[in-house]
Amino acid sequence: FQKNPPLNPSSTFSNLDTSCCYQTDLTSYHLITDQFLSWYEAQSYCRKNYTDLVSIRDQEQNEAVKKAGMNSSTPFWIGLLRDDWEWDDGGRSAYRHWGTDQPQSILGRNCVQVEERKWQTVSCNNTAPEKRNFM
Repeated sequence: FQKNPPLNPSSTFSNLDTSCCYQTDLTSYHLITDQFLSWYEAQSYCRKNYTDLVSIRDQEQNEAVKKAGMNSSTPFWIGLLRDDWEWDDGGRSAYRHWGTDQPQSILGRNCVQVEERKWQTVSCNNTAPEKRNFM
């Protein structure tokens, strides 16, 4: 699989349909879908069809992700995974945008979702109706 190219916050996102949102210049893809999947299902889908779940390395990228997500209040997966909180594409970054009382160290909360523009730890294997959109 390809590494996630960096988000370009100055680009406009368009062509939002039922399956994805991507940059008009097609230099990188950032998926947001109406499919509800577990974190691992979303990762597999992204790796098969695009590159990977989105990685957020700094505040500028976080703002671009919020914009691409249309500032959605619906929770969606990102590529951060507990294992010293590494990005699933292998990249490293000290940047975090945790919500209040996060990250939680409750057993099984090893994946990260964005909800209300903040990051929260949740189970990677959430099942319906708790599966998530993803980017």
